[in-house]
Amino acid sequence: LDRAIRSDGSIISGFLCDKASSEKCVPQKLDDGLNYSEMIDSYLLLAEITGNQGYREKADKMISYILNTCSTNIRVCEINISSLAKYYKITKEAKYWQAILAVREKFVNGQGQQSLGNINFGDTLNSLYKATNDERYRNILLQLANSEISKFDDQTNTPFYSITVIRTVFIPAYGISGDS
Repeated sequence: LDRAIRSDGSIISGFLCDKASSEKCVPQKLDDGLNYSEMIDSYLLLAEITGNQGYREKADKMISYILNTCSTNIRVCEINISSLAKYYKITKEAKYWQAILAVREKFVNGQGQQSLGNINFGDTLNSLYKATNDERYRNILLQLANSEISKFDDQTNTPFYSITVIRTVFIPAYGISGDS
């Protein structure tokens, strides 16, 4: 991961190499429509566990990239809202709050892809609830968990679906409710 971070905070997703060209392989930037949250969370956790603030600086660089990109592509804020909420909770800086405000109502009004098509929806609601203490996010997460639990034993569910529901819906819902 360390080698994948570019100086602007974007992520290299791979290299495009052309055998016919004498030029070396060209790095390709990770699509701005992707979620950086797991990478940011990993660096924040590494900084916490090791005490090495270099990891925090890498997470900071990525969150800055997200904020800068949000100004021209609001979808980036929506996709990465859980990281923005986490940074707001840690720092209380207005720039993260403003980015959250730009998209948070989508998650209350059902426009934020309230399904496992956005596999981090439960995590996002949990992050928003923890950052804002707004009960609407808690209630939507608990409603989503109740809805998913009724479908959980369906034999047509794939293992990926089941693991995703556990990780992104049931665990966050249990974390805020304590109700197993």
